[in-house]
Amino acid sequence: MFTVFFFAWPITALLPTYLKTELHLSAATVGDVLFWSGFGTAAGAVLAGFTGDRFGTTRAYWGSLALSIPLLWPIFTMSGSHVVLIGVMLFVQQCFGSGVGGLVPKWMVSWFTLDKRAAGLGFTYNVGALGGAISPVVGAQLAGRMPLGSALMTLSATFTGVVILLVALKFPLRLQRLIRPSAVRPEDGSDIVTRATSQAV
Repeated sequence: MFTVFFFAWPITALLPTYLKTELHLSAATVGDVLFWSGFGTAAGAVLAGFTGDRFGTTRAYWGSLALSIPLLWPIFTMSGSHVVLIGVMLFVQQCFGSGVGGLVPKWMVSWFTLDKRAAGLGFTYNVGALGGAISPVVGAQLAGRMPLGSALMTLSATFTGVVILLVALKFPLRLQRLIRPSAVRPEDGSDIVTRATSQAV
């Protein structure tokens, strides 16, 4: 959860600053771009539910993140004269990179038994949210050494890659097997898609 928040929040928190200071866009244009970025996140959250049901939570999550990474480079290297294209790409990137976060709670609950699910999810999610508090600060610090766009692209791409590896390789399961093998359950991190079958009445 820490790395999930860490890759998402540099863009969420510092995108307006980037658009205003580095691309020199007007306040109205910045607002328009942010609208489409946010709308991409919302659309992605809806789409994620369907892709999770179709492909399995784990595969849908890391696959969607993998699609989002290549879009970071053009978004943060184009000039302000390409603002419409930047807005379109931000919509798509946030759809696959941020909106797919709607699958995270579904994936997380598989790691907790029913009697500990609320406490486990609440603790893990909210302590992990510290990544969202720290990452914009790190992004701002990096921007002292490189352009802000490069800092946002570097942070987001790096930590998205880390999340892809942690999820695709089922790192929590591997860690549990190492620390306490007796606590491993068959449903931990399960990516099985069950299909409902209709019965004739």
